[in-house]
Amino acid sequence: HGFYKLEVQSLEKTAPEGLYELKVLEVRIGTEKDKQKIEAEKNYLEAIIDYGKGTSEFYRNAREKLQNASELFKAMGEKVKEADSLLLAGFISENLGEKSVALEFYNKALPLFQFLNNKEQEAITLNNIGRVYDELNE
Repeated sequence: HGFYKLEVQSLEKTAPEGLYELKVLEVRIGTEKDKQKIEAEKNYLEAIIDYGKGTSEFYRNAREKLQNASELFKAMGEKVKEADSLLLAGFISENLGEKSVALEFYNKALPLFQFLNNKEQEAITLNNIGRVYDELNE
């Protein structure tokens, strides 16, 4: 019980302003799964923000947050978010010049996208794997 303030802000600085509506569908005590989901989403969003800062230090922070997020999403059975986290962690590892680490992330993401029948993300992941092998001359 009490009063709360909710602020909505886009991660994109050029996003147009708009009106939003929030509906509370259920009032209940948060569960452990709710806490995990919040932690996973927080890690994922913070990783995107860190990645946008464009330095090696922030890239490493972003990758660590994505690893944490992917593990939490996996524990909750949220395969889409798990796969997206792994794909982005792979891309960040590539940007850090850590090709073998990138391959590990891509190879974890690939079967998830295949299971989800997400052909677009599967193709992106395969392309990324191919690019890394090409850069490694393998």
